[in-house]
Amino acid sequence: MGIVKNVFAAVVISIAAVSGAGSSFAGEQGGSVKTASLTVPTQPVQVDRSGDLLVQAESSMVRLGNDAVSVLSDKTLKRDERISYFRKLISGTLDIKVLGKFMLGREWKRMDDAQKAAYLAVFKDFIVQTYATRLGGTQVSKFQVTKTRLSGNKDVLVYSRVSRPGNSPINAVWRLRERGDRFVILDLVVEGISMALTLRQEFTAILRKAGGVDGLIRTLKERSV
Repeated sequence: MGIVKNVFAAVVISIAAVSGAGSSFAGEQGGSVKTASLTVPTQPVQVDRSGDLLVQAESSMVRLGNDAVSVLSDKTLKRDERISYFRKLISGTLDIKVLGKFMLGREWKRMDDAQKAAYLAVFKDFIVQTYATRLGGTQVSKFQVTKTRLSGNKDVLVYSRVSRPGNSPINAVWRLRERGDRFVILDLVVEGISMALTLRQEFTAILRKAGGVDGLIRTLKERSV
């Protein structure tokens, strides 16, 4: 898959702490459909510690997914305003540093502080656009959770369907982990393709072709416009 670029607007929550550069992600899709009502975006969803883990993970995804849809379907806002609001909503919940480190693998340890700062600055814009594009850009009309299941001892897989006007729905699976008082996203799998693993492979190829981290930074900057 080539590096995708486009204006961000889709159904992403947050990307969270990944333990070590060697972490791996995976996901699946399927199940019966459960539709949730739309809500107005407010604050990041907090976990009700008394509830079942699967129920709480599903609830978090339903509410945050529908928050995104409510922004995209708000006709009182201009298109640029919807995009701007959504980018702020999403970028504020992504763990940019952890995800950025995972994409680079061992290369991160070889970078100096100036390179790390420059890389994370352009990576933030790039990852926001990339995740949005994989979910259909601004053309998202409905978010449905179809099922949830545990994956290992810590993670929950939330299966979902993202509907787009005039297009086939997208099957997306979110790998969530409970962290503190909320759930965070470790990976997004769209139609069987892991975003985390795919982008890590692409970054490795760019590092070779572009001659290192400085070349990668230039490439991401060009593709985030």
